[in-house]
Amino acid sequence: MADSWVFWHLGVDNARFVFADADALSSWEHDEPIDGLADLVLWGRDQDQVAAEFGAPRLGDSADVEYGWVDLPAKEAYQRGLAIEARRDEPGGPKFAFDFRPHSHHWQVMGLVRALRRGGR
Repeated sequence: MADSWVFWHLGVDNARFVFADADALSSWEHDEPIDGLADLVLWGRDQDQVAAEFGAPRLGDSADVEYGWVDLPAKEAYQRGLAIEARRDEPGGPKFAFDFRPHSHHWQVMGLVRALRRGGR
């Protein structure tokens, strides 16, 4: 039997929202990898320099960024991220951005969003 109730008020201004099963949300993993893996990607003005310094491979045409690592053990990706962050934060250091992406439910959803931005489904 279906039931409905007012859960909260929702105001959206240039943002996203989702209708979800409130009971299913208890199994949602936002930050923790569900498969033990993570991606670490980088982009920006000095991306070529940083990729060369850290040996980051080019990801190819299907990725939303040009350089990084995919499907690394999460701890390894995190450690690489710390080293890249330290390089970025050096005075006069290269200008770039990076993203640590654990394979969580959030990562799965954002993968679909990034695919749409590239003209996918």
